[in-house]
Amino acid sequence: MVPAFPPKYDYRLRSATPADIPALNDMISLSVRTLHKPFYSDDIIDSAMKYVYGADTQLISDETYFLIEAFPSQSSDLESAMVAAGGWSFRSTLYGGDQFSDRDPAPLNPEIDAAKLRAMFVHPSFTRQGLANLMLAKCEGEAKKKGFKRLEFGATYAGIPFYEKAGYVRLKEVGEGGEGRCDKVMKDGRRLELAKMGKSFE
Repeated sequence: MVPAFPPKYDYRLRSATPADIPALNDMISLSVRTLHKPFYSDDIIDSAMKYVYGADTQLISDETYFLIEAFPSQSSDLESAMVAAGGWSFRSTLYGGDQFSDRDPAPLNPEIDAAKLRAMFVHPSFTRQGLANLMLAKCEGEAKKKGFKRLEFGATYAGIPFYEKAGYVRLKEVGEGGEGRCDKVMKDGRRLELAKMGKSFE
């Protein structure tokens, strides 16, 4: 549980490691169950946590997944806390943690393929602090370094306004759920509605 921080604290962005997975899963669960609640029913969220969302060890192994930690700057008595996470991928999988069934580890070709923005989450107590923008800039920069010219991903309805402000648009291609969608029908038959979004760096 995140402690009650004093008014000022410092942030550190770093690569995620396997040791972070338990805390990462806790933060993802809290983020999804809080920030997605206005957009999805409790049943959909429960299913998504079971079948879709969670730590992705492939991203961690590829060193393309990052965390932001908060450190209290006015007290040495409080510990740091994980407050945001996100990453990108040079593999075909569009979204989903280790428990997600439709995973494709095939590497992408930066000359013709779009890199994937993956698993962006912010602790609900730390929204509107610029952390998502910081994480997005990190992922875009890393993808560009590897030669990718585009990023694509499946956005939850909770995230669409943020990504639109960052210059991403809904793609017009037809996917599961219709044009501009990449819904996931989960193993229990429930549908997680997602918008397929993208951005070109050129």
